[in-house]
Amino acid sequence: SALIAFGYSIFAGLGCWNIVALIKDASKQRIFVYITIFVTLAMTPAMLFGTSGQLHTVSYPDSWTKVNETLKADPTCKALFLPWHGYYSLKWNGGILTANLAKNFFDCDIVSSQSVELGNITSEGVADPEYDYIDSLVTNNEAGPATTLASLKEKGISYVIYTNDVDYEDPYLYPFIKHTSNDEISLTKLVK
Repeated sequence: SALIAFGYSIFAGLGCWNIVALIKDASKQRIFVYITIFVTLAMTPAMLFGTSGQLHTVSYPDSWTKVNETLKADPTCKALFLPWHGYYSLKWNGGILTANLAKNFFDCDIVSSQSVELGNITSEGVADPEYDYIDSLVTNNEAGPATTLASLKEKGISYVIYTNDVDYEDPYLYPFIKHTSNDEISLTKLVK
């Protein structure tokens, strides 16, 4: 999207430059420039004032910070982040569809979903057999909890972080962890 907008801005500028060059009268050139600036600004009031409320700052909940403090204390931390979605609506962000933020927030090696969930497009990025294996473990609602937990431990995962942001619509049950829909975020340590 940024490249498209950049292209539009370059070619719009070049187009206006050429139109101004074609106009011989200096006063008409100024009028054309003023009209162009006015039309450009008139088309973008939402962008100038927060894109109609779509862009705003939001602080992470205190519960996320508490979980992160626990993870920071473990130097060999590797955590699985649930819900297993690449994009989902965060309750504390006004329900706006957001990319999975776990890797950027937690001070730990985070394993989180890369799924874009667009038909047959299941993941973004390079194919990784280890990720695919973990993905199959997490998304399998039929596997026994003991088997899933043992397999996650084999992959070096020592924690499971779970947030209840998509409880109401999540197709995955995560039978390998215990959680309640009241928990905003929970941290489960996998005993080795």
